[in-house]
Amino acid sequence: DLLGVRNVLRADPPSHWVAVIFGVRVDPGQVTIGEPHKFDELGWFRPAALPAALHSQLPATLEVFTRVR
Repeated sequence: DLLGVRNVLRADPPSHWVAVIFGVRVDPGQVTIGEPHKFDELGWFRPAALPAALHSQLPATLEVFTRVR
């Protein structure tokens, strides 16, 4: 499902991109890493218990997700 679209403007470094946010339901037991050369492991976390070193846009994306849930 399409949950929302975010227009992201950054000043430093100057950039502009559009974040299209989708929500999907998956069977955690069936999910695999499709690019093992890029990822060491896969984990499932509740929003309040996310590990450190998050993507800078994740908090705003989670906000969109929680608004439509």
